[in-house]
Amino acid sequence: MHHPGTVDATVIERLFASCNLHPRVAAYCDDFNASLELAAAGLGAALVPELAMVNRPDGVVTLDVPEIRLARSVFALRTGDADDARVRVFMDQLADILRTRSIGPVPGAGVSLTRRRGNP
Repeated sequence: MHHPGTVDATVIERLFASCNLHPRVAAYCDDFNASLELAAAGLGAALVPELAMVNRPDGVVTLDVPEIRLARSVFALRTGDADDARVRVFMDQLADILRTRSIGPVPGAGVSLTRRRGNP
């Protein structure tokens, strides 16, 4: 889980509570790669965004939980006078990277719970 008191932790805690889920938190970590490595080692489950799953370690499987849906929007902001060719190229490349790195049919539409293969 994210560290207590952070916005992400609060959103996730409220989401779980609304589903009457009260997971036993074994560790707090804001590094998705570290969370995935812990899950791959069989030390628990991790709640991570789809984009973090692109380079997931061996041994991690995805469990779709339709009752739990979180979404996040990514915004790239620029000043009004930054409308030149370099900015447009950057924005197009950023959009392309985010679009091609998604592993699901609708980026950000689902939540991936991960666990080690063979563990319940």
